[in-house]
Amino acid sequence: MSQPSISIIVPCYNGSRYLRDTLDSAVSQSAPPLEVIYVDDGSTDDSVDIAAAFGSQVHVLRQKNQGVSVARNTGFEHARGDYVLFLDADDLLAPDALAMCGQTIERSPSSALVMSYVSFEETPQDPSAIWRATTVDAFFPHLIKNCVGFPGAWLFPRQAVRDAGGFDAGVRIYQFWHFLCKIALTGVPLAPVDSVGVSYRQLPTSMVHAASPTAVARGHLHVETLLCQRILECRPDLLEAHGDVLFWAAWVALHRARTAGVPWAERLPLTRAVEELARRGPASVRNSRFGRLVRLVGYPGAAVLQGIFSRPRP
Repeated sequence: MSQPSISIIVPCYNGSRYLRDTLDSAVSQSAPPLEVIYVDDGSTDDSVDIAAAFGSQVHVLRQKNQGVSVARNTGFEHARGDYVLFLDADDLLAPDALAMCGQTIERSPSSALVMSYVSFEETPQDPSAIWRATTVDAFFPHLIKNCVGFPGAWLFPRQAVRDAGGFDAGVRIYQFWHFLCKIALTGVPLAPVDSVGVSYRQLPTSMVHAASPTAVARGHLHVETLLCQRILECRPDLLEAHGDVLFWAAWVALHRARTAGVPWAERLPLTRAVEELARRGPASVRNSRFGRLVRLVGYPGAAVLQGIFSRPRP
């Protein structure tokens, strides 16, 4: 089977410090990508000049500053590959990353692929941790509680991204987790790539680390609201199989949001979804003490009562 056509999309905002190495890792693949698309999100440094210096190897797009989600969507709109990889401007692909993905696609066509990766702080040759893709063989229940990997570790079929509707520009924190949930809910299969395909640069200035507790809690709220509403609406299989995990993960998100001061109006959709889960969820949810309490007095009342007596246990 011939190598699949892959578009690498690199969004960037003032990322000149690491950008050259990132783009070099993309264009120097042993199995070359169809294209590398650089999307500049209104940078004020010399990032555009660095990308332009690659000449025809990198397709440069520019937009006013609108955030990483819009930049990724812009890149996808111009992408021509059957598969897309969203590579952040400070991460590094292994030289054989796309070749390894091509082998996995041959075995699992039309799947979303996640590669093993290493995390590093200073130099990629001195990694601080390694994550093995074979620790997951399906999206759920993992995505209900945590994001799986990071953008550069994933390769998505073009159609799955289109079916998912791309990235949501209104989600400012945990954008990729939110997007990955949308991908998973399309029903696309997941195929792990055990070999290390990418190096993830851990920076103390990352968006999540720099955000306020309220902003982080709001991002978590977006993710759990999406999952609860979509699973209740159209995925009875996931509701039965993982409804208990979903119920308690939603409880955590609501508790976190309330503690962080997220306004009630923003918490209301997930509150209503939790009340529906208490009615329609699996027996483990419906028969739990907290589930019965939610059905009796609603989630706000149940949360007050459990705070008085004891923290709920699954």
